Amino acid sequence: MIDFREDPALLLFEQMINNVKFHGSFDFNFVDVDKDNYLNYHTRLIDLVKIGGVIGYDNTLLEWVFDAPLRKYVRLLPCGSSSSEQSLSVLQYPDLTSLVDL
Repeated sequence: MIDFREDPALLLFEQMINNVKFHGSFDFNFVDVDKDNYLNYHTRLIDLVKIGGVIGYDNTLLEWVFDAPLRKYVRLLPCGSSSSEQSLSVLQYPDLTSLVDL
């Protein structure tokens, strides 16, 4: 099921966090809004996306470097690949890793 809502995102996420039925209920969330608030969105989405779920962020990399609002919160780690493609591991929290194929 796709649940599309058009509201101010931070307000909407706060309302969802206050309703326990939404905790861990999302498989996937894609954030394509003001980058300066990505970390605010992320801290709220952690409660809403289920374990093993995916949170995607638009425009977080620009020519191999993190965009300024995120730069101080992430570390880049190389990770192996069985193909000729290189991968980049982005570690934002100790228990949250996402992979981006380059």
